Amino acid sequence: MSKYSKIGNYKIKGTIMIQIACYNSAHISINEELKANYFDLKSEKEASEFTGPLIIGLDQQNLDSVKQIISARKNQVVISIKSKKDFNLIPEFKSHFSKIFGFIDLNTENDMAIPLLMNYLNQNFSKETLQLQKHSNALSLVEESTRSELRGLKELHDRFVKMRTEKLKGVELAIKFMAGEKSGGEFFDYISRDSQMLFIQAGSDSYVVSSLIISALEDLKIKNTEFYTIIESFISLISQHAKDNKAKVSYTIMILNLKNMEATIYGQGNAKLFYNNEIIALEKSNVLKLGRGSKVTFLSEGTMINWAKSNEEEKLVSFLSSNLELNTRDFINEIFFELARYKKGMFLYSDALVTMLEIDENILLQL
Repeated sequence: MSKYSKIGNYKIKGTIMIQIACYNSAHISINEELKANYFDLKSEKEASEFTGPLIIGLDQQNLDSVKQIISARKNQVVISIKSKKDFNLIPEFKSHFSKIFGFIDLNTENDMAIPLLMNYLNQNFSKETLQLQKHSNALSLVEESTRSELRGLKELHDRFVKMRTEKLKGVELAIKFMAGEKSGGEFFDYISRDSQMLFIQAGSDSYVVSSLIISALEDLKIKNTEFYTIIESFISLISQHAKDNKAKVSYTIMILNLKNMEATIYGQGNAKLFYNNEIIALEKSNVLKLGRGSKVTFLSEGTMINWAKSNEEEKLVSFLSSNLELNTRDFINEIFFELARYKKGMFLYSDALVTMLEIDENILLQL
């Protein structure tokens, strides 16, 4: 099989049958709904001139070829990252970002990748969108149809998003995400080493900026650098990416010493921490001395935006304190139930991400 392939037909609700073309993605890992037989394309020129949805698999060997195809196409593309180390190639496409809808990793979890891909298809290649170019008087109908499609995609996404748990040496992380109507998104990642852990919970109104932050994190994983020595340059890099792309970015970054459980926390935006029955703003760096059984809740900026839609921020402390005796899973689910209780539509207003860090009751701490 050649590196040019076409994966079968997928029918979007209310639209025509369309074909998704792939370049250099013969082993792309996607859900059953999008799988079909592969068909070879004849040439690179054919890939460049293909007018439908195009997914391009990216690696170091085909970097120049991918740039050439992107430049030749009129429509946007989706870049498929085939391995974590290839996230480092993203900055190479800075001058091509206007032609890239987003970066996705379809070889891992599909919770974020498939909704992004389907959003791309609906925005650019649905039957309604194609007709819009010929029938401008149908604009209002197409807009409503697109919103309906987006709500359906996010509803499907919410059903499949489950709470994620990560167990480290003496530490457990529990994370849950829910999608919102507002554009952009939130995400998290962490790097764990023998004596330190770096955790980041971030959000942006730009898929490109989010991808650049992920790329910077992947670079840190490879370098094996002591976190405290690079944190200022890492934060500066995030801010520069946001400035270059005229995007908004919020983040909470924690460096946790796994020997004495001292946490140094940095933040930007309106994200908050809940610790010892207090809400902590992240206007400056904070140092928390955690002990056995300590619990820290990270509330993303999107979470705070959703809370403000139906509650006063002053009531947040009493709400969280009254539910703190619940187990971690029920505690986080109670937060999301409250966020969703007064929503007007099918989804939250903004993406929301809540993480709880819990220290083991029996851990040995260095004095």
